[in-house]
Amino acid sequence: YSWAAHITQELGPKAVLLRYRGWGHVAYSKTKCVSGLVDHYLITLATPAVGTTCKPVEPEPFGVG
Repeated sequence: YSWAAHITQELGPKAVLLRYRGWGHVAYSKTKCVSGLVDHYLITLATPAVGTTCKPVEPEPFGVG
């Protein structure tokens, strides 16, 4: 997280860090909160508000899915 926060600062005032307070890496497919905000950005180029956080979703048990 600290690396991502640093990169966000380096990118300048238009950069926004979307925080997912869950497990693992690559949160896009883990929660509708993250995927919805990312999809909205990709379609409209409108960033989420600074400080936007997505709640965690319990991971699937190993071997399920």
